Amino acid sequence: MKKLSEKAHKVLEYLKAKKHQIFQEGLRINIQKIRTKSRGYFFLAQNASREVRRKVFANYHALVQRQLKPTITYFESLDLKQIKKLPWNIQLHLNQIRQKAKKYLSDVGYFVRNNTIKHGKILSLHAEEVTCIPKKKAGKPNEFGRAFQLGRIGGNFLIAFTSTSVRMEDKPSLIPVIEEHRSIFGTDVLKEIGTDKGYYSDRNVRETQDYSINSDGVQRPVNIKTQPPPDVIKSLRDRRAGIEPLIGHAKAYGLRKSKMKSDRATLASGYRSVLGFNLSQLMRHIESG
Repeated sequence: MKKLSEKAHKVLEYLKAKKHQIFQEGLRINIQKIRTKSRGYFFLAQNASREVRRKVFANYHALVQRQLKPTITYFESLDLKQIKKLPWNIQLHLNQIRQKAKKYLSDVGYFVRNNTIKHGKILSLHAEEVTCIPKKKAGKPNEFGRAFQLGRIGGNFLIAFTSTSVRMEDKPSLIPVIEEHRSIFGTDVLKEIGTDKGYYSDRNVRETQDYSINSDGVQRPVNIKTQPPPDVIKSLRDRRAGIEPLIGHAKAYGLRKSKMKSDRATLASGYRSVLGFNLSQLMRHIESG
């Protein structure tokens, strides 16, 4: 809501400063008041009760609605000829507000009233291909963006498999990943695989074995009776864990948070990050002889 308010404020300030013919006198957004209210919510005491948090958030939402409603209504009344005369960056903010602001504030209002997220809620003002990804980790239960399926291959290189959806769920991705590896490197190269529990299903294990690939490295949940021998499990789990630091290094090349302004550029940025990491690894191998 703070970002949406700042976008609307930026457009109004531009029109006012340029004394643009489409500027409507009397329109004003108290952006400082919104920022103060935003800080008041985000910096609530950690021991604040859920009721207090909900009340502060509801007041924050009500303030943003009061401040933005006249501006949003006015922006929606502008025609395309008027908008096209503005600089591209102002057009960008203006179109985002016209297309998403009203629905977004309505979605947040649904959350305020029902304490649950409305299905199909807008998650980004500039991107469409973005989803909520449950991480279930302490400190970051959820992340927002798109997921990539990465594999570790010989020489500690990474391979970014084709992204066919925004979420790229683990279980449905395993067999397509194996098939893509076989199409790139040959059908007889891949002998065994290692994954975490998220990829396990009885079907995945059977289909992996149908390719004559050792599936002992596909970690099983503890309630699965058919487990590989303990000594085999430990070595394969240790090897699978080796991808984690590589992913950390790939994040340093841009895989962490996209700075791109379109969905297509964000997707390309993910592949570029893995490419940058692999080139760095290649240089290390060349230098070491």
